[in-house]
Amino acid sequence: MMIAVALVGCSRGPRHAGDRDGRDAPAVTTPAALQDAGVEGRPLTRREEALLRPWFRDAIDYADVRVVDAPFSSLQPDGAYMTPRGRMYAPGDLYRADFGDPDAGIAMQAVFIHEMTHVWQYQSGKDLIAEAMLTYLEHHGDYERSYAYQLDPSRDLLDYGVEQQASIIEDYFLIRTHELGPGRLEDGPADPAVRDAQYQAVLAAFLADPGYARTINAAELARRHADVDDHTPPHAPTCAETPAEHARVHACGWRMGRLDPAAP
Repeated sequence: MMIAVALVGCSRGPRHAGDRDGRDAPAVTTPAALQDAGVEGRPLTRREEALLRPWFRDAIDYADVRVVDAPFSSLQPDGAYMTPRGRMYAPGDLYRADFGDPDAGIAMQAVFIHEMTHVWQYQSGKDLIAEAMLTYLEHHGDYERSYAYQLDPSRDLLDYGVEQQASIIEDYFLIRTHELGPGRLEDGPADPAVRDAQYQAVLAAFLADPGYARTINAAELARRHADVDDHTPPHAPTCAETPAEHARVHACGWRMGRLDPAAP
């Protein structure tokens, strides 16, 4: 099936962790027809799972994850990862036989954490392709703008966009694991202690139980997002859905029908 969407879960190959000015911008393409490459890929290694478990615990089905040494489609930009449907597409030089190997480097592991956040989102019920299309429209075609974020202790991780969520977890990984500065935080506090307290507030529910994303119902998620001015793009029906069908299945990009088939 061919779908017109913006690329999702797409980020450039490793940048210098904490070096915001020197990093490459996330790769972007205009909406276009995408088609799953249909490549099986490899399962996660033991070291990759060990790298991920302190963050995602049992909220990811690690046995179901695949890392593919191929592009998601012919339109995947060179030097860009994509993780739209629970698989990480890492073609060519981006691929590693084991991202958990210390020799892979901090920057590569940070990218891996970012991409696996998209797996967590997908397995928690996030419709990443629909969300990417909305994000693309929201930012008027400049998908790169979707990665940066500002910390607001009154907001939960799920109140941010999908790329912001992945960036927040990636940056907190750099801070907590390697004592490096965040790469995509904008207007953060100068005092690292204050900054870290803000991360902990935003990530409180995630750090307590990453599986909490599966427990959020459609009404609660819609209420949350109604209060967030910078994350309310038009939510138009897609494909052959009627407006009623779309409203029932999608709420701020979350596939509620997938998690609760009996939902009215």
